[in-house]
Amino acid sequence: MSGSQLRSVLAIWLSVVLALAPAQSAPPPLTAERIAEIDSFVEQRMADLAVPGVAIALIADGEIVHARGFGVTHAEGEPVTENTAFMIGSISKPFTATAILQLADQGVLGLDDPVVQHLPWFRTREKSRSDAITIRHLLSHRSGLSMFDGNRNQDGVSNAADALEQVVRDMANLQLVSAPGARYQYSNANYQILGLLLEQLGGRPYEDAVTASIITPETMPDSGAGQLQPGTAGAALGHRYWLTRPQLYRGEIGRAVVAQGGVHASSRDLAGFLIHFLNRDGHFLSPEMQDQMLTPSEPGSSARYALGWFVRDFDDDRLVFHTGSNPGYQSIAGFSPEHRYGFVVLANATTSFGNREIGRLTWGVGNLMMGQPVPPASPDILSRIAYFGICLFPLFMVMVMIGFLTIRKKLVPVSGKFRSSSTITRLLLPSLILAGIAWLLLFGIPRANGAPMSAISLFNPDLGLLLQTGGYLALFWAAVRPFLRWGAGRA
Repeated sequence: MSGSQLRSVLAIWLSVVLALAPAQSAPPPLTAERIAEIDSFVEQRMADLAVPGVAIALIADGEIVHARGFGVTHAEGEPVTENTAFMIGSISKPFTATAILQLADQGVLGLDDPVVQHLPWFRTREKSRSDAITIRHLLSHRSGLSMFDGNRNQDGVSNAADALEQVVRDMANLQLVSAPGARYQYSNANYQILGLLLEQLGGRPYEDAVTASIITPETMPDSGAGQLQPGTAGAALGHRYWLTRPQLYRGEIGRAVVAQGGVHASSRDLAGFLIHFLNRDGHFLSPEMQDQMLTPSEPGSSARYALGWFVRDFDDDRLVFHTGSNPGYQSIAGFSPEHRYGFVVLANATTSFGNREIGRLTWGVGNLMMGQPVPPASPDILSRIAYFGICLFPLFMVMVMIGFLTIRKKLVPVSGKFRSSSTITRLLLPSLILAGIAWLLLFGIPRANGAPMSAISLFNPDLGLLLQTGGYLALFWAAVRPFLRWGAGRA
């Protein structure tokens, strides 16, 4: 994510709320009392946030010591258990990264190979720059591809066999925001390319590549890659918020996003995946390759991205983790190689910006695992003010229009000289301000959050509708008002 992630999930998600991550090293023992405290917290926070269903798994000393479900798969569904499958969003990235690193272990590719060595046609707008992008750059989000461009295909639903290839070929029109390797910027586009590499080098679809070597029936029996179909036995259905109420969402994801966010898993299966890394047992990767996977490329920062995982450093510990978000789902998985604990939290609801922030549940479990205070259930005050401002702005615009029309005949006529300062002030200045507000709502806010409006509407449909309604009302009034004002007071 990808949050309560890289940024509070206004769009997708992407994301990691590092501010909520704990700052203490070794956690207290995971006693029965602490497990009961975590269970009680989950139940209370589900009620606070109106989350239909949650599944958790807790790891201590390299073993699952507690796994259970809470709530239901949907309003008329069955109870959630530790074997219930959820879409896990960007926690799919560690699976994609693991599959790529397995090819490196086998000598099929090198992490410092340029992408064009394996995809000769690959390019962005500046070919000389994109020719320098390596597989390591993709894994660590240091290719120069932007977050915004990585989110431009979130609403694609194509299941064509060449869906990944088409989205990667479309990158020929993209502009890199930095030179490859120069700086970090989280972008789903990196993992779209990696997914295509898995298909091209293995000669089979991405879904088959990861299920053959990672998500096997023996290791992860309740998990898989690709769309979690509604009606699948034991599957949790996603929910998106409309204002404060969760609404069932049955939308599909396309194959273009499968490598970045298309894995589904149960909490028990996902905890088992983490345990192989905790035990450094060579099940997926050689110990040497695993060390590379968990070593961040950016020194001197407390929170960094390695090869498919975020890494947060403490005094004598580190937390390796990833968050995930699909439309209707939110999740987190984290573990400490040094202290051999871990946790998984899966929810069938997506964060609603400034309203219902699911990260305050998922990260709360992580904080409790490490003996830290939990974040409050309510969003921070600035997010709440922004949310209510966006909610009220369309109503404000309607009131402005009605008010203007009500007093129009009483207004002082505008000077007949179009170039006069009075004319400019009364006619053009308000329209310029309104046009600026429209641009902010329709383009500025989405761009600042690294997601096009289509992605915001997919994850937060109420917010997307409010932004567009307010923006188009402002644009409409910016265009119409000068004509109405010019004739005001002349009748």
